[in-house]
Amino acid sequence: TIHSLATLVSPAAGLGVAALVLGGLALLPGVALGALGAMLLGGLGWQPALMIAAGTTAQAYLAARILSPRYGFDTRLQRLRDVVMLVFGAAMAAPLIGATAGTAALQLYEHVAAAETAAVWLAWWGGEAQGILLVAPLLFCWVARPQFDEPLAESLATAAFVALLLLFASLALESRLGTTATQFLVAFAFFPLAVWPGVRFAMRDVTTFNFAFSGFGIAGTVLGLGPFYGPDPLHVFGLHGLLFAGALTTLLLCAISTERRAVTAKLRESEQRFRDLTELSADWYWEQDAQFRFVELSTGFRASAPFDTAEYIGKRRWEMPFLDRDSEAWAEHRRRVEAHLPFRDFLLVRKDQDGNLYYALTSGEPMYDERGRFKGYRGVGRDITAQKRAEIALAESRELFARIFDASPQPIMFRRLEDGVVTAVNDAWCRLYGYARAEVEGKHVFDDLDLLANPKDAQLIRERLARDGAVRNLDIKGRTRNGELRDLLYSAEVVDFRGERCVVVTLVDLTERRRAEERARESNARAERMFRASPQPIAISNLLDGRVIDVNDAWCRTYGYTREELIGKDFISVGLWVDPEAREQMRDLLLSQGVVRDFECRWRRRNGEIADVSLSGDVMELDGERVLLSSAIDVTERRRAEARVRESESRFSTIFHASPLPIMIHRADGTFVEVNEAWTRFFGHAREDIAGRSGAGIDLWCATGARGNLLRIVRAGQSVRGMEGRLRKKSGEVADTMLWSEMIELSHEPCILTSITDITERKLAERQLRESERRFRDFADAAGEYVWELDVDGRFTYVSRRVEQVLGYPPELLYGRRPTDFMPAGEEERVREWYLRLVRRREPFRNMEFRSIARNGSQGWQLVNGGPILNAPGRPPGNRGPGGELHHPKPPK
Repeated sequence: TIHSLATLVSPAAGLGVAALVLGGLALLPGVALGALGAMLLGGLGWQPALMIAAGTTAQAYLAARILSPRYGFDTRLQRLRDVVMLVFGAAMAAPLIGATAGTAALQLYEHVAAAETAAVWLAWWGGEAQGILLVAPLLFCWVARPQFDEPLAESLATAAFVALLLLFASLALESRLGTTATQFLVAFAFFPLAVWPGVRFAMRDVTTFNFAFSGFGIAGTVLGLGPFYGPDPLHVFGLHGLLFAGALTTLLLCAISTERRAVTAKLRESEQRFRDLTELSADWYWEQDAQFRFVELSTGFRASAPFDTAEYIGKRRWEMPFLDRDSEAWAEHRRRVEAHLPFRDFLLVRKDQDGNLYYALTSGEPMYDERGRFKGYRGVGRDITAQKRAEIALAESRELFARIFDASPQPIMFRRLEDGVVTAVNDAWCRLYGYARAEVEGKHVFDDLDLLANPKDAQLIRERLARDGAVRNLDIKGRTRNGELRDLLYSAEVVDFRGERCVVVTLVDLTERRRAEERARESNARAERMFRASPQPIAISNLLDGRVIDVNDAWCRTYGYTREELIGKDFISVGLWVDPEAREQMRDLLLSQGVVRDFECRWRRRNGEIADVSLSGDVMELDGERVLLSSAIDVTERRRAEARVRESESRFSTIFHASPLPIMIHRADGTFVEVNEAWTRFFGHAREDIAGRSGAGIDLWCATGARGNLLRIVRAGQSVRGMEGRLRKKSGEVADTMLWSEMIELSHEPCILTSITDITERKLAERQLRESERRFRDFADAAGEYVWELDVDGRFTYVSRRVEQVLGYPPELLYGRRPTDFMPAGEEERVREWYLRLVRRREPFRNMEFRSIARNGSQGWQLVNGGPILNAPGRPPGNRGPGGELHHPKPPK
């Protein structure tokens, strides 16, 4: 032993656990007194004895609680779960308490050296565990089955095995192979022997075998025999391991075998009961002679099928007009019959005169006379036509359902109601979520699959199914396999599917519709913005009565009316149309053609001036009402120019050549088609210089990447608005420009029209402004005083870095705060009232003195000057001025 109290096996531990499990927790005081008495008799003092007895009692109590019937434990140990609870709960876990308490007591009262503590704890734990594992199951099984009722064969087998075990043990104990070799012999030879009793013996015999084998091994070791005798603690631990592993192996194998035998017995009983019921449920009886000809058919045959029994008498079964007689099944049936073998449930199919199929199952046994000679067959037949037709109909229905299920464009899922496991999903569901069927079916819909973006939706679905048995059109967000969120309309209903209560889930993917709606809203918003911001006069009016629904700002600017003066009225009543009959003519064109282009008419502006108008319009539907969307271009000036020039160019050519902005037209490859006069003046190139050349050919672009970017955007069908670029004139001068480009069609050829605005002066002004601001900041930071700015609420928006020398605060800590936040009590009210009076008068002020509190808590005087900041409309957005520290203040006023 490692220590006198750390025994190899502690039977008292197993006895205590068995007493509490079998006799109840009322015996716990007896267990405690027994443990205390044993420790005192072992020569320990009261203090360590009490500690060890307390640990042993707690160990027995914990083991008894683990093995309580309340948790399903059965002392007969007929199930694997009972053995697992005993081994891992009672035998392995509970002794941790006793070993720890015992070792601590020995260490505390100096009964064991510190270096031996680990070995003593391990030996103590092993002894307690071994005692529970050997003694407790032995007592459980003998109490549950105290009488000897083993059959003779089993008793002989047990005796033979015990003799073989004793022979092996003797060889092991008397081995001359050496300690290591003998330990290997024991390890490798014992476990095959332990398998046989674990599989063949009852649990009572296995526990008895374990107890006897352990006693034999311990006794031999105590007597100085065997491979585990010696002073080294590893010998004790080796014997511990062998005995524990042997007991564990036999107990687990016995429990598994017992459960298997119980299941086998139940299966055999079930099969016998099934055979009995099958024999009793036969619909008719038949007999055949030794030549396999029918000699008898009971009256039940005629009642089951529309066939005459007379046509069967004297004929063999394979001579009757059954279907598929050339099949392998019929050939095998004939071989069995000719071999005088029994057969079961052979399927017969036959048609009647109307072509209806009838199905029957027949079973037969060979008959022999008293001398053992074959004399024919007898058997029973059963009509299964209704069942077969139902199966065929069910199969067809299932096939139809499967086809509909798989072909449905709507995502569908089936899951069990009880446990939430997915049983089926269709192709549409897989396409929606991106999973394969094998990845989904058999998984829990909520716990194993991340299908819902919001976990609260799962709880809501459960509650509605439990309350209503269905979920209707629940708007949720689903998460696909790749993490994409989809807008879904979730519906579910509890149904009976293939004999189980299931939930059928149907989904409607609203994602694209929602995106389309969002795009429509964005498109409407863009159209609204374009309508408002368009430079062309645009109006929306009712098609039938001309009532104005809306006009844009360009329309109001062009014709002088306000939106309020027009909305709800018609253009005739406000005096817009000079010729009302022209309005009727245009309306007739719209009603007949649905569109009007360049309809020429005259309108009267609000100031009475007559304007020539080119009117274009389209009929559209807005909020369920047919309206006219019209563009009214004021062509008065153009008409006057046409009258002066007489040889009018096309409207596009006039705008192009008359534009003050440089405009160029070039092909998609960059080759010039045309430039206007403003372009030639601006860049200094003559038209003949650029004919057939590109912008790159005349070194127009300072950065070729900008040119390529512009061409790529326009080729993609997009417009370029306000793109900045640097272009080179013929003289070599570089100009900062802003470009507007649009794809147009010129002579049935796609071209790019680009207008150019010179922003060189603006860029120069911006650079000068930035330089001015930088100089201001540098001046403010270098000045002897600090510079400040306040908004209309009196909060700092800017303070120069000099303020840190006055108040100790860096400017970043002052932004958003008021100067009064840094004034002592009384000073704040005086200065605020004075400052507000100045702000209301919008007057500058000079030599304002006040006290302030610095960051270090000191107070000092400041002197500031200031005045209002005026924006473009002349309204002051705040005040600004300089400030500094005042070393000789005047009395406050």
